[in-house]
Amino acid sequence: MKKIFTLTLILISGLTIQIFAQDKIEKSVGTGKQ
Repeated sequence: MKKIFTLTLILISGLTIQIFAQDKIEKSVGTGKQ
């Protein structure tokens, strides 16, 4: 049971980091074009 919880936590944090990184990249690309 604890293993499943840990795996879910890693998955959620991984997705959050990915979304945050993607948003940062898009913003830097947008400012670079201007």
